[in-house]
Amino acid sequence: HADAGKVRIAYVTNAWWPKVDGAAITVMGHARYFASEGHPVLVVRPVYPSDSPLLARAVAAGMSKDTLQPTRFLEFLDYRVTGLRGGGFEPAMDARDLALVEGGLAAWRPDVLLVMDPDMFA
Repeated sequence: HADAGKVRIAYVTNAWWPKVDGAAITVMGHARYFASEGHPVLVVRPVYPSDSPLLARAVAAGMSKDTLQPTRFLEFLDYRVTGLRGGGFEPAMDARDLALVEGGLAAWRPDVLLVMDPDMFA
């Protein structure tokens, strides 16, 4: 179902804005690059609660919004995170959203599935 030479890439990550670290920057860079090359990309990414220390830190550093926005080749599927692992800096996927993620991936039908942190599904 991909155009000639193009593959549908689903990228599942637990590292995304407002988390700004090497993993998040790498995932954002990969998604931006794949989409710029004409590959349809679905990024399955976390959405942090408004009281997240990550959000407060990003805003304080002048990074008040996600800089990577949807395009013709870049889509997003958001899931909620919960918990205070690592002082709130390493929350886990909200179990209520696992079915949403599984259904979204099945419906999107990727040719390639990249998973940033396989422990997310343990």
